[in-house]
Amino acid sequence: MSYCWCSSCTKFSLSERTSFLKPFLQLTTPLQTVFRETYADRNQPPDIRKQKNGMPPNFVHSLDATHMMLTSLHCQRAGISFVAVHDSYWTHPCFVDTMNKICREQFVALHSEPILHDLAILWEEKFGGLQYKEHRMKEKLSC
Repeated sequence: MSYCWCSSCTKFSLSERTSFLKPFLQLTTPLQTVFRETYADRNQPPDIRKQKNGMPPNFVHSLDATHMMLTSLHCQRAGISFVAVHDSYWTHPCFVDTMNKICREQFVALHSEPILHDLAILWEEKFGGLQYKEHRMKEKLSC
């Protein structure tokens, strides 16, 4: 994933297209919709530099969490115990080989999806004006 591309898009979306006077933030995922009250001072725009620098690592963290969730769901379907904290996964020793196989399969399945492309489409629909091109991923972008 291009850190610079994500940072540039975050900066653009914050500086050009977003209203910060909303009383809550709505996040919709395939698993749930979460409403969170905004805690920022509504009279002050967010710090664009902090938002720009925070988006890429938070996005990667969300992918790690998605991988963990997929692994846990498939372990449950396989009838094996599964426990996780951050990126550490555990099971009973007799199920380690099965869990490892599931973990690898879910990692490959997740990262075989066009994740960055889908993010670009979402941002384009939500904010407009963002230009995403596959070849830009290989260019060195100015952060």
